[in-house]
Amino acid sequence: MADYERILEDTFRRLGAINEQRQELDLEQARLLQFAKATVHLLPDEAQVRFNQELGKAAYRRFVATKGLTDAIREILQTDEREWLTTAEVRDRLINTGFDFSGYASNPLASVSTTLKRMAERRENGIKVRMIEGVNAYRWKPTTK
Repeated sequence: MADYERILEDTFRRLGAINEQRQELDLEQARLLQFAKATVHLLPDEAQVRFNQELGKAAYRRFVATKGLTDAIREILQTDEREWLTTAEVRDRLINTGFDFSGYASNPLASVSTTLKRMAERRENGIKVRMIEGVNAYRWKPTTK
C-alpha cells in the first residue's frame, strides 16, 4: 500500500524547491536586464539600436509573463490594435511571450477563450469582437490620434 503522506510530503518539498528556483531565476533575469540597460549606451549608435530592440523584446516578455491573464490579453491586443486576432492567435502570442499557463485549471485555449468572452461581455474599454470566417476575432479599438 502506498504511503500517501510521504508522497505528499515529497510533492510539497519539491514544489517548495521549484518556487525557490523560480525566485532565483526571476532575480537573475532582473539583474541581466538591468546590466543590459546599463551597458547598451556604451555601444556605437548602430549597435545600440539593435540591442535596444532586443532589450525591449526581453523586457516585454518578462512584463507579460508576470501579469494576470486579463492584463496579458489586453497587452497583446493593444500591441497591434488594428489587427483582428482569433482566440487561438491570442493564445499563441501569449505562449510566445512566455506567459505561464501552469496556474490555470483548464487548457490555455479554453482559459483565453473564457477571458476574451468575459472582457467582451463587460464591454471592456476598447475591446471589439466580430465574426471572421465563422470564428470570433478580437481587437483593441484603435485610438484616435
